[in-house]
Amino acid sequence: MKRKALMWIFCVLLYAMQIPFIGIVIGIAADPDFSDSVIRAVEIYCVAMCAVVVMLCVAQLIAAVKGDAACCPFAVTMAVKLALIPFFIINFVIWLILWLGTFNLFLIWFAPAVWLISLSSTYIFMLGGGAWNIVYLIRLFMREKKCRYLLYAVMHFIYVADVVAAVLAYSDGKHERVEMSAGEV
Repeated sequence: MKRKALMWIFCVLLYAMQIPFIGIVIGIAADPDFSDSVIRAVEIYCVAMCAVVVMLCVAQLIAAVKGDAACCPFAVTMAVKLALIPFFIINFVIWLILWLGTFNLFLIWFAPAVWLISLSSTYIFMLGGGAWNIVYLIRLFMREKKCRYLLYAVMHFIYVADVVAAVLAYSDGKHERVEMSAGEV
């Protein structure tokens, strides 16, 4: 129960962090003279939410390492990863807009910082969503010595492949549970 709650809270907070920023982008596109104080407030809110989500990612990793090894996280991780696909698409577009905004003679020096912040924050979010699977897959690999578990765990560290790994791990785990149930009868 704790794992499911943490995963879905993580998902909701990611969207809660992003939605006001999308509103600001739309507002600025509609009216370039959009209020600076509103923009500043949304920036502060988004940065604060980002800090909360990063702390939640760390909490999930710690909980996964200390958590129950008998409880399979594949279903909830897959569901959350699939639910976060729109978040990561919008995240990419937002960071692309910010990065393209640095293509100005006076702002070009900020492009590497924007690039670094965007990649690192997105990577932390990706790993936070897969922490339970990564730990569980490594434990499975250590116990059963099946290379596919290690492959799935490694795939969780690669953009886009993490979603594929979550689906494969769930399908593989579901297939094995069916085989075990049939073999036990």
